[in-house]
Amino acid sequence: MNNYLTDTDAFFIKTDVPNGMKYFERAALKTAMEGDFDTGNMRYKARERYSFGFSDFRGMFASPGA
Repeated sequence: MNNYLTDTDAFFIKTDVPNGMKYFERAALKTAMEGDFDTGNMRYKARERYSFGFSDFRGMFASPGA
């Protein structure tokens, strides 16, 4: 399921061609936390990076709709 293919009058077909749609985890989840000396609050952060694409154009077929 792809949440970005949302046209109401078009249709999309995802095929099973090898190396079609791709998902890369460019950077794994990294977390860190530290205390703020001035306010006494705890600061927390998380970071990760992804990349999406395709290697074979036959991985997805779509109609143009109306």
